[in-house]
Amino acid sequence: MKVIPQNTFKYKVTAFIGKKLIAFLEIFVTAFSKKEVVFSLTDFKWAEEIEKKYADIRNEYAAVANTKSLPDICDIYEEQYIVIEKNYWRFLPLYIYGVPIQKNLALCPNTAKIIELIPNKTTVFFSSINSATFIKPHRGAYKRYLIY
Repeated sequence: MKVIPQNTFKYKVTAFIGKKLIAFLEIFVTAFSKKEVVFSLTDFKWAEEIEKKYADIRNEYAAVANTKSLPDICDIYEEQYIVIEKNYWRFLPLYIYGVPIQKNLALCPNTAKIIELIPNKTTVFFSSINSATFIKPHRGAYKRYLIY
């Protein structure tokens, strides 16, 4: 996949069209979807296994975060500057739009095994925000994300 530099006209047009397309799809999907704001764990059988392995997952991520310089989300997605200051939000992508990031999964083998239990996953990542960080009010790109 070729990455388009974010400061180009092509990127800005593509991002604009993408945002409009997502907004249209959101209207369509939400019209035919359940309206729950909070879901029950019984709807997600895999969640119990993640909870059981929480300490292992946390420790594995901490080991990676202590030995590897993780990217700042603002360096990956320019629009994040609107929400949070640079160098406050680090993340480690494991799956992006359904594509496994093998080098990062290899850093977290136990977590990688647990992630395999999640059906229909699209984007999975570790995310860490410095304490006392202020996240400005914002709206995500899509209402139907499940954040766990």
